[in-house]
Amino acid sequence: MKSFYILSAKVVLLSFVCLSHQPLFADREVRGQGYFARKVPPSGANCHEQAKELGRRFTMLTGLAASASCESSGEAGHDFLIRYEASEPLEVLTSATEIGFPGQGYEFSSKAECERELPGDVEVFRSKAGQEPLLSFCKSQENYYGRVRWALIVEGFAKLETKNAWASSLFPGLPKSELVAQVKSDVKSTFTDSVTDVRHVFLQDGEHGHLRLTVNYYGRYDEQLKAFSIASIGSMAHCLVAHNEMERIKNQTSSVKTLNYCVDNPYDNGADLVIVADVTRWYSLRQSAETFKSYDECATARAPLLDVYRSNYPQQILGGFCTEWGSNWKINILELSSSR
Repeated sequence: MKSFYILSAKVVLLSFVCLSHQPLFADREVRGQGYFARKVPPSGANCHEQAKELGRRFTMLTGLAASASCESSGEAGHDFLIRYEASEPLEVLTSATEIGFPGQGYEFSSKAECERELPGDVEVFRSKAGQEPLLSFCKSQENYYGRVRWALIVEGFAKLETKNAWASSLFPGLPKSELVAQVKSDVKSTFTDSVTDVRHVFLQDGEHGHLRLTVNYYGRYDEQLKAFSIASIGSMAHCLVAHNEMERIKNQTSSVKTLNYCVDNPYDNGADLVIVADVTRWYSLRQSAETFKSYDECATARAPLLDVYRSNYPQQILGGFCTEWGSNWKINILELSSSR
């Protein structure tokens, strides 16, 4: 374990030196660089032979002379270090994620399910990067419940404006299986466009039993596609009123993509109007300064209060939603800023 951290520190330091010391009036100097491939499934005779083959593939794809070594070998896979010389480190394009909650990216329920998706993801990588990936495989991890889930790894090198990104958020309530299937289909069809190219959508138990929406896509940022409740309400009937308000707003602003669902929430003895949106191109949200003692009081005050906000603020006020706020109620107000 100690040698692993020393090696990692050397690789980080090597990259830092290359990035931070650039000649001002001359061509950038070629320096030693390092690329680390972690937990690659075994293939070939042994880890060291596999390292040589990986080094040869690296040179074929990048055109850079390289040497590869086996740094760690175990049941979970092999770790390889590839050393090469270049003026700056190659930019890695990968579906692996090291951010977010533990287990993020390990979303497939079986190796067979993961491997069915692998050729399609390799083809998408090829179309985005203009070349083959260096690595493509499925690997497993045990989650909180002792279940084994699988991650699909496609990794190589490309300098793009987008990345292979992940977004994950808790999904309020307890949707039925039919709604789960609809949400997954809707997210993929709605947000596969010129800004985000959705590859996989998962809506399943995450950590500690919470239902979680996880989306894998090509886009500029992680955490663009999120689920959240805009109205937590006492009954499905009241949720449908809020749902109709959201539909009216969507018809006013058709360029802003929004998915909205009324979801039963037995945990709070009510229902939630759940939104799925690209938060980088959605409305602005503010909460009313005013507080109400009941849903009925809030619903009665909502329309005239929105007119008060329209007359006092420069933003375009689109509508509002009564929502529980502790033991009271407030109005979540949607705005379209003048910059849109």
